[in-house]
Amino acid sequence: MKPKLYRNPVIKLLAVLTTLVMLCSGALAETIDTWEPEPDIQEYETINSIALAIAFGNGMAQCEVNVSLRGDKQGSATMTFYRKNGSSWVRISRWNATSTPGGTIASSRSFSVVAGNTYKLVVVVTTSEETQSASKTATY
Repeated sequence: MKPKLYRNPVIKLLAVLTTLVMLCSGALAETIDTWEPEPDIQEYETINSIALAIAFGNGMAQCEVNVSLRGDKQGSATMTFYRKNGSSWVRISRWNATSTPGGTIASSRSFSVVAGNTYKLVVVVTTSEETQSASKTATY
């Protein structure tokens, strides 16, 4: 015997709509990866962390990169956004950013994307002492 609550068609509809909203909101969730150096950091390393994010919604991908450099170090970053095509990656866009006097690099761009594809954001950070790269892959 079903509880009285589930006999009401309005309650059933609300339950279905709530479930759909919860499922769909997962598709809009942001995916974030962070790179940090190994615990045995040597003094010449200048990069504290690299954080990448790809958020999908309404046929768009929002790509964000945040880099933290040690102290007042200066550096630059090259970001590249790709779409997977079979077993290879096709470049959609490439752009550059430089650090602020405080030692951070922050950049974001939006791109039109098609559902059902896999995308990748790659960043290469360069300072006078080192170069590090990080990537984030996500499917829309």
